[in-house]
Amino acid sequence: MTTLVLAALAQLATTSPQSVADSGLATAWGFTPFPMIWTDYREQSLRFEDTIVFFNHRRMRYELNGDSLEMFKPISWFHPDDSVSQDEIDNYSFVLAHRDTDSIVLRPYRSSRFAPIAHERTEEYLFDTTSTFTLYNPLRLIDTSLSFNRMLYRHQSIFHGEIDFSYIDGHISSRVSLSNRRQEDNEKWVMIDNTKHLYFYGSKFATRMTSFRKYHDEHALKQGYYQGLLDDSLYSALIHLLMLCNPDRLQTSNDQSSSSTRTFEIYYGKAYKKFNCDSPSPFMIAITHQIDDLLMAVPLIPSNAAKKMFENFNEPQGR
Repeated sequence: MTTLVLAALAQLATTSPQSVADSGLATAWGFTPFPMIWTDYREQSLRFEDTIVFFNHRRMRYELNGDSLEMFKPISWFHPDDSVSQDEIDNYSFVLAHRDTDSIVLRPYRSSRFAPIAHERTEEYLFDTTSTFTLYNPLRLIDTSLSFNRMLYRHQSIFHGEIDFSYIDGHISSRVSLSNRRQEDNEKWVMIDNTKHLYFYGSKFATRMTSFRKYHDEHALKQGYYQGLLDDSLYSALIHLLMLCNPDRLQTSNDQSSSSTRTFEIYYGKAYKKFNCDSPSPFMIAITHQIDDLLMAVPLIPSNAAKKMFENFNEPQGR
């Protein structure tokens, strides 16, 4: 699912609504709601794919009836042995209180089709029928004035167990063993600046995983610091994605939390922001996947300078 999110978001940067073919939603909404991703720039999102919708990454079918939007999981999606009824699974119903090419406003309501619907068991405000929330078309809010300086992605966690890699018929395969309860530090840092340089640090475990994915040889890279250079195409794709994500608007929960296992920091213009990549925000998913893709695509060489670049990331010079 996350790969599809990345592909769809990447497409937004180069696709206009008029260039995409019409769909059945156009009749109900009064316009073609492509590129089919709507977000509040926090953690709420809708992504349409033909007859399927992803609501905050929950995969469901949907129906549009006038101003009502109903999302549900058909019983046919469940295994025959599953003992479920339609009112026990995810069903979400909204009134389209407002819609245009820039935004949609949704108001939850209790569906008569799937009664009793399980709204009472759903957390937060989504099923408070007095509330509304607004989702925006990110294609209409691209920050083309974004002046990128540098960004830093950090992933730090503990992996429990051992992992064995293999490469079979062109596909990466791995086997995880938890029997010995071995702990490995999984620490990975990636920094990119406006000179198109990429700097990478990986712990022994993180470098081993990166090395196998990149070279199909888990010993090709050793623990330590590396650097590489993005070509014009890779750098341009990154900048387009950052413009689309619009850091001025983007928010995630617990952005300053020290407990986040993955964080993303960016200096742009005279601004600085830090985001929690553990957030389900589609933009955070897209950014982290883009960083992983760049790490795979850019040739890396050992670098003594990389350590100093990481140490000086938050220094004021060069912003």
